[in-house]
Amino acid sequence: MRVTGTAAPTEGSRPAVIFVHGLFSSARTWRHFELLIESDPDLAQFSVLHFEYSSPKFNWNPLRRIPDFNILADNLQTFLEIEAADYTDLIIVSHSQGGLVVQRFLSRMLSNARGRDLERIRRVVMFACPNSGSEVLLAARRSGTFWRNPQERELRPINDSVADSQKIVLGRVIYASCIASDQCPIPIIAYAGESDNIVTAASARGVFPNTGVLPGDHFSIIQPNSREHRAFRTLKMNLTGLTGSSRIDRAVDGLEPHKTADPTEPSSGDELRASQAGVGLGGIAEAYVEKLAPEEESFVIARWNPRHRTIDFILSPDVALSWIKKFGEEDESSV
Repeated sequence: MRVTGTAAPTEGSRPAVIFVHGLFSSARTWRHFELLIESDPDLAQFSVLHFEYSSPKFNWNPLRRIPDFNILADNLQTFLEIEAADYTDLIIVSHSQGGLVVQRFLSRMLSNARGRDLERIRRVVMFACPNSGSEVLLAARRSGTFWRNPQERELRPINDSVADSQKIVLGRVIYASCIASDQCPIPIIAYAGESDNIVTAASARGVFPNTGVLPGDHFSIIQPNSREHRAFRTLKMNLTGLTGSSRIDRAVDGLEPHKTADPTEPSSGDELRASQAGVGLGGIAEAYVEKLAPEEESFVIARWNPRHRTIDFILSPDVALSWIKKFGEEDESSV
C-alpha cells in the first residue's frame, strides 16, 4: 500500500482521493490521474492515496493464496481505518475489478451493522467496472483447468456473490434514506468506455442509475493526457462538487428548515434530498437550515456528528462575520 499527497488540505477539512486498481494491476495504473491532480491548483486540497492489493495471474507458492473479494473488501476496510484515518472526506475512485471490491466492502460493512462508519465516504466513482461481468475470452477462462483464480471467477457473468453485493448496495446505499447501522446514502457513479470490449457499456452501467460514457477503451479510459481530457474533467467535477462552498451550496439547496428534539435521530427526508442532490452528507445524522430572515440568503447548518458526538456548524460568510463582531462586543463589555 502506498500513500502520496498532493498538498496540504484546507483548514477544517481533509479530503482525500482513494484510488483502487483492477485485476492484475497496481497503483501505477493511476499515474496519469495522479500527475494531473498534482498539477491542478483547484485540487490542491486533495491528498491522493492508493489502495493496493494482491492480484497475481498465477500462484505457484503453496504457502500463499490469491485473496478473494471478501478478503480484499476487509483489506480495504482496514486500509481506510488505518491509512485514511485522519481524513474527513473520502472519494473512492475505482477501475475495473476495483469497483466490485468497493461494492463488496460497502455490502459487508452494512451487513455487519457498520453503516455509520461509512459516513466519511462522500462519493464512489467507478471506471469500466464489470457490474454484469466480463465475457472476454470467457470460454478459455472456463476451460483452463489448471487456472484457479478466485478473482477471475467473480468477474464471470451472472455471479451470485456479485449480484448479492449489488442488491445490498442498491437498496442500502443508492436508495438509502438516512444514516443508520444498516444503511448509508452515498452517490455512486459508473462510467463506461465507448470502445471498451473487455467491459461493455451495458455491464459498466449495471444496475446503477447514475452512469456515463467516456472516450477510450478499458485501459485508456483512465489515462487522460491533459487537464482538458474528458476523463480528467469528469473526475474533477466529481471531486470539486463535494468540497468547499459548492458543497455547502448544494447541501442548502432543497433542504427544508426543521429541528428535532433528539439529535441522535436522523433526518431521513433531508438526508435523502441531500443524497439525491449529489452531496452525500455521510455521517451527518441531523441537518437543518436556519434562515435569519425571509429576504436574506444567510444560513446556519447544524450537523450532528455521531462519530465524535459533537454538533458542527457551517455558516454563510455574513453570518460568520456577524458572529465574530458579536463575540468582539461581548469581550469588550466584559473588560
